[in-house]
Amino acid sequence: MDLVGWFAIKAAAGHAWWEEKSGVHKLYLGASAIALAGVTLFMWHPESDVAGILGRVGFTMFALAYLREAYLWTIPKLELPLVKLAIAALGVMAAAAATGVSRMAVNDATGQDPAHFATTVTLLVPISFVPVVAATVSVGGIIVVLATIFWTLLRSLWSWTRPADLDLLLGGVRVFSCLVIIGAAASILKSSSPLFPTMSSLASYSAYLFDAQPNSACGPAPEDRVLRLNDELVIVARTTTDGLQFVRRACNLVAEDSPLRDPTPVAKPRLSPNPS
Repeated sequence: MDLVGWFAIKAAAGHAWWEEKSGVHKLYLGASAIALAGVTLFMWHPESDVAGILGRVGFTMFALAYLREAYLWTIPKLELPLVKLAIAALGVMAAAAATGVSRMAVNDATGQDPAHFATTVTLLVPISFVPVVAATVSVGGIIVVLATIFWTLLRSLWSWTRPADLDLLLGGVRVFSCLVIIGAAASILKSSSPLFPTMSSLASYSAYLFDAQPNSACGPAPEDRVLRLNDELVIVARTTTDGLQFVRRACNLVAEDSPLRDPTPVAKPRLSPNPS
């Protein structure tokens, strides 16, 4: 057999082996190849931009493959009664946690009790689901990693007589992919993450625009907006060179001295005579 024929046979066998794999397994293998190329290039030339790009692409493919596999595994189980109950309970808890995060963001942005800024708290709840989900993934991902390691070792011992299987390799790749997702979720919760400054900025401007209103009697500057707390206290929202500022000030609620205009005349209905 010549060399060309040998390569042709190997190529055909490799193509058949590749076609037998599922889409998720192909994505795992492709991510492994790209990440390995990036690591090799980084070791040879640490300052290479191509190595960084290959590493990011590989890590993204790992995460996408794992999420796709988790999605395919989860969808058939959503019809189970206990799963529906668990999802409903988790949804309620997540909504409560997101509301709490929203209130903390409003308090951090305004320095005032978030109960006074109901509109802003409500508007920030959808964004507040991001740190809640990130925290859940970071904590729950550790349990998933341990379960994946245990399941992979168990399957590998059970099928050790079949060296053609990729159970051990795919198990290791799944663990690495889950760690990539955990790392990405944990990075969102860092103080250096742009999420929390963005939430604080949105909270301050939302409180200024939607919860406070112009009131020249209590806000002396033209751009001041006021949120009344009671008959004696207000919160004055003011734009300054250092950003928005929210300060409680005394401002009594007094009667207006504007004259009342004459009421709109109301036409009296005509009474038709009764027919005889």
